[in-house]
Amino acid sequence: MNQKDLQEIEGTITQAIERALLPDGRYNYYQATENLLEIYMTLKKIVEDFDEYAEDLQKRKSKSITAGSAQSGYRKTQEEIEDERMAEKMRSFGETKNTLALLDYVLNRFRSKRQFVVIERYYFNLGEDGQEREAERKSLAEIAEDLGLNEKTVRRWRSKMVKDISIIIFGLPAAASVNRVKNHWQNVRIGTEQVPW
Repeated sequence: MNQKDLQEIEGTITQAIERALLPDGRYNYYQATENLLEIYMTLKKIVEDFDEYAEDLQKRKSKSITAGSAQSGYRKTQEEIEDERMAEKMRSFGETKNTLALLDYVLNRFRSKRQFVVIERYYFNLGEDGQEREAERKSLAEIAEDLGLNEKTVRRWRSKMVKDISIIIFGLPAAASVNRVKNHWQNVRIGTEQVPW
């Protein structure tokens, strides 16, 4: 994995976080969950690739480490600089791996539910065979047609699953946020919402 790949990954994660912030500084847990679901398959590949990369790097790394002196004007060797970079990459990817492990744990709690097929098809772009599709992600209308359901049902299933996943990942603040979002859209429908957020 090269520097360009790392920058692209960091950019994707940063963009996902920024999309979850509301204009007033509150956090939109529903949107954050959608962002995590959208990058889930990419994160899985990154973690798998990085594990192989790190293992290979450790095999090639020299076992002899030279100790530095505390003298003023001491310069780090190229090996020490590379060791520090690798340690930072390992720390960063350790955090990514932990996030993915949490997400996997939560998603495994929902996989047995009938509605989870919408999450798999919409966010993970999985086909009927359970394999990732090369083509662009299907719309909810197309997924509904494939499943023999109406689009409104598929949208409701997706919304419910994302809310439930959000609450388990983010806890009580997400539960309050999900209800606030629900109330906001109910008020917009009946015309009582005064200030859009």
